[in-house]
Amino acid sequence: GMENFIQNEIKDFPLADATFFEALRMYPSVSNDFRIAQEDDVLPSGTTVESGTLCTIPIHSIGRDPKHWDEPNQFRPERWLYQDPEKGTMCRRLDEFKFPFFWGGYRACLGKDMARHEAKIIMCLLLHSLKFKLTQPRKEKFVNGPVMFYAEGMHMSVERRR
Repeated sequence: GMENFIQNEIKDFPLADATFFEALRMYPSVSNDFRIAQEDDVLPSGTTVESGTLCTIPIHSIGRDPKHWDEPNQFRPERWLYQDPEKGTMCRRLDEFKFPFFWGGYRACLGKDMARHEAKIIMCLLLHSLKFKLTQPRKEKFVNGPVMFYAEGMHMSVERRR
């Protein structure tokens, strides 16, 4: 049943990982991050950044940049999947330095693996037992603050599956 799936199989469920990454790409909970330059540097574009400069990392914009994503405004979890000749369908790993939801290296979020695992469990439990349907077209208008959310919410109906 579902308990066995959660305990034993969810870790090897590439579509759940792909859906999680695609949701983060399109709808990051933190839309911008900030860092202070620790030393003078020159960006690849030639822009000089002086030590002490507050730098903004536009996480939401990175996830919607057509230079990096085909059809960036379309929710397509399959963009994260590929076929491995020996293992079958696999989910691409997030490049934590190019796609900074949890960051990488020694500054990486300590809870990133737990967050991904919990999100997959909750998503699978909800989709297994409930049907979700949009009741109004959603508008891509966001409120930007410490976390990002839809300005007018997401109007849905929810039904139990039989």
